[in-house]
Amino acid sequence: MPPVLDAALEAVRDAVASGRIPMARLDEAVTRVLTAKAKLGLNKSKLVDLDALAKNFDRPEFDRAAQDIADRGVTLLRDDQHILPLDPTKASRILLVAVSGDNDPYPAGNLENEIRWRLDSLASVRMDTRFVRADMVKLPSPDTYDVAIAAIFVRVADRKGSIGLPDDQAAVVDRLLAAGKPVVVACFGSPYLAQRFPAAKTWLAAFSTVDVAQRAVGRALFGQVGVAGRLPVNIPGVAALGAGLDLDANPMELREADEKTENKLQPAYDVLVRAVADHAFPGGVLAVGYRNELIVHEFGRQTYDAKSPAITTETMYDAASLTKPIVTATLVAMQVEAGRIALDLPVARYIPEWNSGPNPDWRKTVTIRNLLTHSSGLPAHEDYFLTLHSKREIVAAICKQTLEYVPGAKTVYSDLGFILLGEILERATGKTIDQLARERIFAPLGMTATTFNPAKSLAAGIAPTENDATFRKRLLQGEVHDENAFAMGGVAGHAGMFTTASDLAAFCQMLLNGGLYAHQRLITRATISQILAPQPLAAGTRTLGWMTPTPNSSSGRYFSAHSYGHLGFTGTSIWIDPDRQLFVILLTNRVYPTRDNDKIAAVRPAVHDAVIEALGLAPADR
Repeated sequence: MPPVLDAALEAVRDAVASGRIPMARLDEAVTRVLTAKAKLGLNKSKLVDLDALAKNFDRPEFDRAAQDIADRGVTLLRDDQHILPLDPTKASRILLVAVSGDNDPYPAGNLENEIRWRLDSLASVRMDTRFVRADMVKLPSPDTYDVAIAAIFVRVADRKGSIGLPDDQAAVVDRLLAAGKPVVVACFGSPYLAQRFPAAKTWLAAFSTVDVAQRAVGRALFGQVGVAGRLPVNIPGVAALGAGLDLDANPMELREADEKTENKLQPAYDVLVRAVADHAFPGGVLAVGYRNELIVHEFGRQTYDAKSPAITTETMYDAASLTKPIVTATLVAMQVEAGRIALDLPVARYIPEWNSGPNPDWRKTVTIRNLLTHSSGLPAHEDYFLTLHSKREIVAAICKQTLEYVPGAKTVYSDLGFILLGEILERATGKTIDQLARERIFAPLGMTATTFNPAKSLAAGIAPTENDATFRKRLLQGEVHDENAFAMGGVAGHAGMFTTASDLAAFCQMLLNGGLYAHQRLITRATISQILAPQPLAAGTRTLGWMTPTPNSSSGRYFSAHSYGHLGFTGTSIWIDPDRQLFVILLTNRVYPTRDNDKIAAVRPAVHDAVIEALGLAPADR
């Protein structure tokens, strides 16, 4: 828009009158404008339907398109430090210094929102030209952060008078660059700021200050999107029109190991082949994740019948008690983070009828932590399914169950405590366990083959479990093996999850990554540390939902003291060693055709030992 409209119109009239602008050129321009108006029907209806604005313009596909455009426009001019993309899976401290050359009470707000959830520690300092002046800002000591992000905002606007940064603000950025720690300069708006900071070794630019531009830079900083933008102007002494470096995206997902690495594990495969021959189980899937690389190996068949379908890497298994740590303990931790559940509050806070059962003095002391550590006083198991036929009836029965020992005095592995945890989750959130798991765990991690009560159409790809000759009197394939979970409708806090090795691998890597996978944050690193800490209530043998290595552990001889794992009754297991960035998943149907077969007890440690030895991770003195 011209600064003085009347003066501009008069200048056009003079130009036409003098012949400097032909009337035909004026007619061409006016015709183009009128044609556009006619195309929109403004010659018939000049009024705008305000009620239709949201429907016509506030549409999700427009938001997605805007974000895509912003993502593709991010431009990298320099990365001499080779620090991009930043790695949020590592515990690091980030300092965000937001500098606005305009009046902005909260510069970089959208950028901060985009990066804060990725990090364990983020400190922010802000300044602008009116609300927080540069002379009021004190930068933190370099000892308090590992990497700094200098987010510089200068809007380009008509009649603004300047597209530079005030000297006092530029001096703050200079001090940050001279502090001795890596600094990423992220420039928003005016591209010419690159001239002012030649000492910046890493320079990322977006040519707008709007929300999608800030989110785009946040995504690019951590590799969620690649960088391939190009400079739209010449910056004298810095870079020419079209300059820009390419930076590949980091999907932050497990990579498929190469054939050489996969072949290293042949000794572990041999253990499994011998186990099949010994009828420890008909077949299974072994998944090994090591330093962000994944190997998935299938072996055997669904049953011992030679005509039975061969196992594939995508064969689904009844995970049995792996449901406890993967689903229930994780969801409890999420609700602890959200403030809806507290570990050391009594169970009666969430299930009031709990206190009405026998042993009232003991019951009042039972906490969520007791349930997670199997130290609640509840017995290991009860055959509720023989007389009860719903979740409500079974929860009521547990609330009336006699406690067998003083809560906290010892640990007795108990399905009943995790059934209660499932009930507590549902009461705290108003959603069922399977719905919570799908929304909060499976979908974010891309665990598309993991579910409760799998559809009947999937049955052929699910390894059968037991040939139940006493209760259901049929071969179980695609329905939960655990009888109490079956009586509860297939969805319970202790059992019911069906899954594949590849899906579980994503979950395991998420834990090793500190709560992140595929640029999705499930839980904070601090909460994971809390979950995985050996609990005094369990004499250090259990964490909040997991077990730790003990003498004669199923993890074998080599897993570190910081390791954690869990077993499933049907023949499944997970062991994770954070010291080695290693996990091992073994899925089998050892209960086929009957649960009386316990040969897997010797196979599990043998497989884990073989994996660690094959990868060259066994200590030299063993």
